[in-house]
This record gives sequence, C-alpha cells and structure tokens, in this order.
Amino acid sequence: MNRKLIAIGMLTFLFTFSVITGVSAESVQPDSVLTASTNIKLFVEKNGQLPNFVVMGNKKYSMEQYLYASSNYIFSAQIGALNKAYLYDDEKQKVKKSSKPTPRTIKANIDMQTYSNMALRTANFISRNEKAPSVISSKYGDLQFQTAVYGFAKVLDYYKKNKVMPKYVSLNVAKTSKLAKNMPNF
Repeated sequence: MNRKLIAIGMLTFLFTFSVITGVSAESVQPDSVLTASTNIKLFVEKNGQLPNFVVMGNKKYSMEQYLYASSNYIFSAQIGALNKAYLYDDEKQKVKKSSKPTPRTIKANIDMQTYSNMALRTANFISRNEKAPSVISSKYGDLQFQTAVYGFAKVLDYYKKNKVMPKYVSLNVAKTSKLAKNMPNF
C-alpha cells in the first residue's frame, strides 16, 4: 500500500513539475548519475569524506545538485518511471547549500521502502525550497546531508552493478568522522 502511495505521489510530482516548468531531463542523463554515484562511494571509502564536486556528463556539479539528481533517480527507478524522470537540469533548477548540520551518528541497515521514501521527500524538499536539506529523518534516525549523499550513492552504485535496487543500504557513520564533520565546498 505504501509503495502505491509513493508511486502516486511521485507521478503527481513529475507531472506537475514538467507541466509547470516544461523541463526535460536533457542536462543530466541516468547513466551519468550512476557513474557519479560510484565515484562518490569510492571517494568516501578512500578519503573518509565527500568530494567537493562530482562530474555528471561533462560538467561539474555540487553535492547538493547530485543529491537532487540521485534522489530523483532512486524513486523514479522504484516506480518504473526512470525514462520519464526529471533528474536535474541546472538551467532550470537551482540548488543552494544546506545549512551545516550538527554531526550525527547513524548505524543502521536502511530498508528499501525507507530509503525510497527518503529520496521522494528529499527531491520534493529541494524542488520546493531550492536548497538541500541539512537533515533527512527516518525511522532509523536522522541522516545529515553528507550521510544522505553517501547513502544514496551506495544505493545507486549497487543498482549500477546489479540492475536492481538493494533491499537495504548499510550506513555506519560516527558523528566524529570526517564524513560527518566536513561539508563539501564547490
């Protein structure tokens, strides 16, 4: 039942957004979001923090812009609307920095329904407010901006490799970690 409600909400969002703005998904293609996701995941695993930017297509994008594109990708893929999805068009959608969140610890296996719902809420928040959220709530605890970016990158890296969304995404981020303490700057 919740999946149907999410799908209805998403389709309403996509239809409303494309009618209002006339936007097509020409700026950021789905494959470039997947490649960016792998690059972010690998960067975090090597350096312990987010990169300042990521390349999608032939252009550099901020982590806030990536968060918008990745959250759109996740819920669009979940409802089978990826080919109709608005992922990100920097000529039409501006995404300002979130305020710096208080570092938070999260240790959880976040299930598919929860991370899909988080993706939908994140995309809607960014669309309405033209800025990234500093915190995204979940039943497992609050994810600060950096952890959400990393979590969505892990989800889409898995999707790229396996052609299915993961049943859950594992996050283990201490509030004292570089990931939690350092905001990307682009």
